[in-house]
Amino acid sequence: MKKSPPYTYISTHNWLPQDGLSTLISEWLNYKKQTKSTSLLILQALSPPTKDQATNLVQIIQNLAYRFELSQTDISICNKLLSDTELSTLYQNSNAILSCKLNHEILNTATLTAIRAGIPIIYPRHSQLARFIPESYPFNMESDCKIISLPDPLKKYSLATYWNVVRQGEMCKKLTLFEASSTETIAHAIAQFNIEGLKETICEF
Repeated sequence: MKKSPPYTYISTHNWLPQDGLSTLISEWLNYKKQTKSTSLLILQALSPPTKDQATNLVQIIQNLAYRFELSQTDISICNKLLSDTELSTLYQNSNAILSCKLNHEILNTATLTAIRAGIPIIYPRHSQLARFIPESYPFNMESDCKIISLPDPLKKYSLATYWNVVRQGEMCKKLTLFEASSTETIAHAIAQFNIEGLKETICEF
């Protein structure tokens, strides 16, 4: 695990509303503004985007950067689909995996792979993720359960559903803590992952 500034963080997504990309980007830009960090966030797609999805993501970043009065976001968009080997290499060369997902009802393979490989994750601890990450894990982001409406092209959820929304400023707080932590402290935190439970889940897929 690379542990020297500037830091590199990865966030994977499937272009779904519950991926919480707007929250993730807003929290990232707040962290950048508060800390003046030169760290990099890579947004790695796990499925190919439509033209509208790719355009909308760029617009979200631009609009939020304007709101935070930032000329530099240090966000890299990667829409090229990676093989399992390439994704694993990307993880191994990063410092941690970030997520502001509103729901972990089904953990994607990328998240499961990161946990199994012992890569630090900075996530909100809710739904399925609570099976693998204990409350004592220091890099859990606090979230609040709220009724909000999301567009749902799959017609899976009702128009207004309970979602777990990361509290404002949580990413800045946890990234600051992570970057101040020693390699030994991070390794001790990762040792708390429930790997046995993870193996059972992988068998279920």
